[in-house]
Amino acid sequence: MSDHGFTVISYNVCWEAMTETNTKGNPSAAELCADGNCRQNVLAWLNQDYDLCCLQEASFNYDLDQLPAKLNLRPTDHIVHSQSGPEPMLTIIDQKRWKILQAQGYEFSPGRPIQCLYLIDRNNRRRLGLINVHAGHDEENNIFNLWSRVGPRVEHWACNKLDGLIVAGDYNVETWNQDLLHENWLLSCSQVHNTCCNHYNIGQEKHKPSRPCDYIAHCANLHCEYTYSSQLTGPASDHQPIVSKLRWH
Repeated sequence: MSDHGFTVISYNVCWEAMTETNTKGNPSAAELCADGNCRQNVLAWLNQDYDLCCLQEASFNYDLDQLPAKLNLRPTDHIVHSQSGPEPMLTIIDQKRWKILQAQGYEFSPGRPIQCLYLIDRNNRRRLGLINVHAGHDEENNIFNLWSRVGPRVEHWACNKLDGLIVAGDYNVETWNQDLLHENWLLSCSQVHNTCCNHYNIGQEKHKPSRPCDYIAHCANLHCEYTYSSQLTGPASDHQPIVSKLRWH
């Protein structure tokens, strides 16, 4: 079967927006998202054609039955919950295209979960590692320290004939550094896209220029055909989703 590529989404959907909760970081979330407005806008946007979807702060998982467009799309059974409560991590896959061989999730600090999925592409039997990340802002929990913990796991996968790797999520870094992940062998599809936090979002920083924050990185044996950052038409999150089309080399 020929490889027609596959679509990957990463989206921090903002737990304050999903639960209509005001915080210091998002002081108007309850008002902007009243009556589930933001949650419904996010779910409506997710009701589209894709293969892999990495969500951070997914506090709406009880509403996923509202995604009827592709009935084969299902959340994994390995939702990673956070000690802080409202910041679970969720990955949705097209189960007609992908089979889960292994799934592991843990939290390297409160509110900063990570999910590692080991998948097989039913079209060509290639094995894909998919890592959903939500790094912190501080030095202890930033993406560099996160990767120092995840790297050995990836090396274990590679020893088991891993054919490709994607690391998608909220990196909480503004400048892409090609040395960021594992000795240059991860490339970024999305280094030029500003996804947080401009006037289309609900965040406190809406008066500031938007900045890069969310990335879809991949290893060299995957080719990135295109990527874009999507702007929802109504209030939804303090991030914008990022979408990449990848293809096996």
